[in-house]
Amino acid sequence: MKQNSYVKISDALHPNTSSVTRFQSIVNIPDEEDYSIVDEIIKINKNIGSKDPGGAWKYYNENTRKEYVDALNINDREVLAKLFSNLFQNCCSSAIITPSINVASSSNLASQMLWDLDALAEFSDLQYDDSILHTPKVGSPFGIKYKNFEILPDSARHLHFAQKLIELNSTSNGNILEIGGGYGGLIYFLKKMGFKDTYFNIDLPETLYVCYYYLKKNKIKCEFLTENITIKEDTVYLIPSIIYKNVISNINFDVFFNSASLSEMALPVAEDYIEMVNLKRPEYILHCNSNYLAFPDSVIHIEILARNFPIDNTIYRKIYQQISPFQGASGRYRQFLYQLK
Repeated sequence: MKQNSYVKISDALHPNTSSVTRFQSIVNIPDEEDYSIVDEIIKINKNIGSKDPGGAWKYYNENTRKEYVDALNINDREVLAKLFSNLFQNCCSSAIITPSINVASSSNLASQMLWDLDALAEFSDLQYDDSILHTPKVGSPFGIKYKNFEILPDSARHLHFAQKLIELNSTSNGNILEIGGGYGGLIYFLKKMGFKDTYFNIDLPETLYVCYYYLKKNKIKCEFLTENITIKEDTVYLIPSIIYKNVISNINFDVFFNSASLSEMALPVAEDYIEMVNLKRPEYILHCNSNYLAFPDSVIHIEILARNFPIDNTIYRKIYQQISPFQGASGRYRQFLYQLK
């Protein structure tokens, strides 16, 4: 049977849209801590350099986050400090928050976020106070005010996946490896929920620097992992994608996670990562990616479909495949869970 389109969740206007208001934080002035973190980022950036990422990210680096990437290339301390301290309101967060600030005005942000909060309430079993969603002022955030709390656009989705990872981690009792952790929102919620094991995040250097800034400003223990060292518990290790093969043999993890970015990579890069996961054999593979080619003529990137990911079915069995209940990516994302046979 041929699939001619894809089933998606409703993008109609949420019935409570008029009851919430949008917020946008005032612009932050870089402080001493900001400059200190920028100096650390410049040092690691000089050491590892850069590389053409290919896929959709080549387009983003050359277009939607060009100002940020250009500042990194010349290690411009002043520009980087201003950008990082207001990362949610400039090109630093382009393509790593849904929607980015540059397109948020053309979308109905309140409706999107209310649907996502409903999805969180229905599909997460977590018992929590709504205050867990309140965002700190780090990075000059924007979003909606909800029950006297200020919430970032992706927080509901991040909290949903944080709970899923906590559940999987409780049965496997091990570390977690994520590819493509964005600005660190998922990690932030994992730490809020008391995650104490080791978390590894492989990502493009340009994105890792945003993540490093966000985690450091939120007092989350994190380090760049660029060489084989003794791995500590209760630490987030950020691994630049261009050198990850230098350290992967020293890493053990029982849960692998990815959201969206495998579909956005160049095919050889995505296949290389999945082959690495096959060889490392974590107990669980959880990912959320596109499974239908909605934009076959895209000038940015032709997506890799999740149905074509080379996950080794001789050693993994698929537990479930389901529609992602969140509003991002025009509703074409699917969640997949695999377990080691």
